[in-house]
Amino acid sequence: MRKNVSGQIVSASLVSRTDGSAVTTGTTTVYVTGDGGTQASGGGTVTHEGNGEWSYAPTQAETNYTHIAFTFTNTSAVGQTLNVYTVGQDFTAAQLNANVTQISGDSVAADNLEAATDGTGYNVGNGSVVAASVTAEVTANVTAISGDTAAADNLEAAADGTGYNLGGGAVVAASVTGNVGGTVNGFTAVALADFFDTNSGTTYASAVAGSVVKEIVDNASGGGGSITIRPVKNSAFNGFMFPMFDSTTKAPKTGLTVSATRAIDGGSFASCTNSPTEIGGGVYAVNLSASDLNGDKIMFRFTASDADVQLVEIFTQG
Repeated sequence: MRKNVSGQIVSASLVSRTDGSAVTTGTTTVYVTGDGGTQASGGGTVTHEGNGEWSYAPTQAETNYTHIAFTFTNTSAVGQTLNVYTVGQDFTAAQLNANVTQISGDSVAADNLEAATDGTGYNVGNGSVVAASVTAEVTANVTAISGDTAAADNLEAAADGTGYNLGGGAVVAASVTGNVGGTVNGFTAVALADFFDTNSGTTYASAVAGSVVKEIVDNASGGGGSITIRPVKNSAFNGFMFPMFDSTTKAPKTGLTVSATRAIDGGSFASCTNSPTEIGGGVYAVNLSASDLNGDKIMFRFTASDADVQLVEIFTQG
């Protein structure tokens, strides 16, 4: 889910408390808890989509958190909570924002490139500072290049459209009307075009393997690296939130002493390392240890007297 963006949807499947069948009728209410704050009734729209699936369209303000818990309740159903972690970019876009801090592992090179493009000048040519811009027209007749008049003549021939001698005497045509192939220091011509053409609409997919741009694209598309939007496997995660509901009224229930157990990758339930504590409004939180999260799929089971059993399944990332 994107952070602070309207027009998004989350959904949950509700099942009957008595026989496990899909709950398709009644009033379903969604409660929203952002970043461990106070739980509040959702201001968005709840819709039954069919076969017990209920969707919720949160308001833009309800998406303006890093971690959001959406709790679906219905007097006939077992309550469900969705834990959502937001991201700041639209990763389906053709182009992504990125801050390149190194070029081939060199942060100075990145700083010089930034200085070259922001108008302040940059260091090239053994440390010579190149001015940001030339604001007046420069008029000159170049009669020799490094003392060589033939070189100047060839450059003139290249510029006036008659062709010029270069590369061992081969005559190069006056203009190139197609694409130029080959590689430049390991970059294909297509990769270079994608890198510098901001209007091409490409996603830089052809950037050479191992380059900074390729790593950025891989991270965004899931091809390599990772962007943390789920708890990390075998790493502690503090402040995992969940609601508890009164077993009779089905309203969020406060003042409970909650026991927490977990089943890892289909194994038996065992006690969590830490005990949950109440945040308020029927919402509780538990600090999950690395051992609590040492699996790919983990089912948490929260119980308390006079409250419904709360089951929450999460998927970790490596």
